[in-house]
Formats: sequence, structure tokens, C-alpha cells
Amino acid sequence: MSRSGKTLTVFIIVFFLLLLSLTAIVTFFLIKEREIRAATEQKLVVSEKSREKIQGELKAAQEEITVLNNKIKDQDDKISELLDDLELEKGLREEIKNENITLKTQVDAVNAERKSFQDEVIGLREKNTFLENELSAAKDLRAQMAANFEEAQTKLKDLEAQLSSAAAVNLDKIVVTPVEPGVEVSNGVGQILKVNVENNFVILDLGSLNGMVENTIVEFYRDETLLGEGKVVRVQNIMSVADLLPPLVGSKLRVSDRVIIKK
Repeated sequence: MSRSGKTLTVFIIVFFLLLLSLTAIVTFFLIKEREIRAATEQKLVVSEKSREKIQGELKAAQEEITVLNNKIKDQDDKISELLDDLELEKGLREEIKNENITLKTQVDAVNAERKSFQDEVIGLREKNTFLENELSAAKDLRAQMAANFEEAQTKLKDLEAQLSSAAAVNLDKIVVTPVEPGVEVSNGVGQILKVNVENNFVILDLGSLNGMVENTIVEFYRDETLLGEGKVVRVQNIMSVADLLPPLVGSKLRVSDRVIIKK
């Protein structure tokens, strides 16, 4: 083979190699282009959904803006009417200013009066709660005392009948007078009549007739176990109210737990 033939053969081989490389490169770029197109189409779908969502939100916002604009327009109309009425009634801006100052003073006075009334209502509610608790405790004591009184009368009648039959002596009728709650308690020892778990206070059967005074510190016992302490905040003749001192809470106490005035 001549030199020119070899050169041509090498050229053809190089040409085919370049052609194959170019084909591979074109194929690679086509594949990448398809991948990019697919990714772009996916992004377009997501963007379309986002656009639809945003359009929906925008539509809702526009509707809300329309409603607000209508409300603002109504309010503007009302304000315009009020301003017209004020201008027709007063006619001068200085008079309107003076009237506003007067109205503000009246509003402040009304607010102060309302606050005072609210404070008074809160105090009356607290007092009513205390009185209701006292009434409930008094009813419980009265029922208990009535039962004890009836039992004592029955026992006395039986005893009177026995003595009359044994000694043939005419006895005068014995009358038992119920003792006021709390009076029989001595030496600063009493018991719990009612426990309010929600507000952490108790009602005691120790009152002013037992020497109880406000701000007295009392101790609560069950058997010989000290449960905690309380501070007397209100005192009546035959009972008192004590707030529980932390860490003691109402759930740890119960009716009939022993109360001792701390010395």
C-alpha cells in the first residue's frame, strides 16, 4: 500500500472515531436535555399548583378586602353623618373640642365609678361565699345538734322511767338545752366543720366566744400527726374562717380534724 493510501486510511479511522465521539456527546447532551426538560416540567407543575393556590388565596384576600372596604365605606358614611350632625349642631371646631374634653372627663368618671362598682361586687361575692359557707356549716351543726338533742332526750326519758319505777319518786321533767356550737370547746382546741378545697380555706368551730381573734395561727392534727397550719382571717361568735398556709392544701384536710390554737 502506498504512503498516500495509509494516510487516507488513518484519516478515515480518525474521522470515524471523531464521528463516534461526536455521536456519544450528542447522545449525552440529549439525555441531559430530556432530564432537564422532565425536571423543568415537574417544576412547572409544582409552580402551576402554587400559582393556583396563590390565586385562590389572592381571590379570598380580594374578597375580604372588598368586604373590609364596604365596611370601611359604611363606617366612613356613618362618620360623615356624625361629623355633619356635629357641624350642624355646634358649627365651630372649638366648641366641638370643648365638648370632646367634657365627654372624656365624663367617660373617665364613669370608668372610675364602674371600677369602684366592680370592686364592690367582688367584695360582696366574697362576703356572700363566706356567708353561704357559714350557713352551710351552721345547718350541718344544727342538724347534728338536733340529732344529739333527740338522742339525749330519749336517754333521759328512759332514765327517768327507770328511776321512777325503782324508787317510786316523782321527778321533775328534765330539759336539755342545746349548747351553742363552739362554746363547749376549751383550751383553744376545736375541730374543722367544713373544708373548701378549691379556695384553700376551712371553717372552724372556734369563735370569739372561745377567745379566737383574727390573724391567729392554728395547727391541724389528725390523731397525733401534725398536718399543717392556717391563719384565721374572719371570726364570728361561734365559728371562724382560716386560710391554709403553704405547703398545706385543702385536699389534705377533712371534717373533724382537730384544731389547736398555736401559742
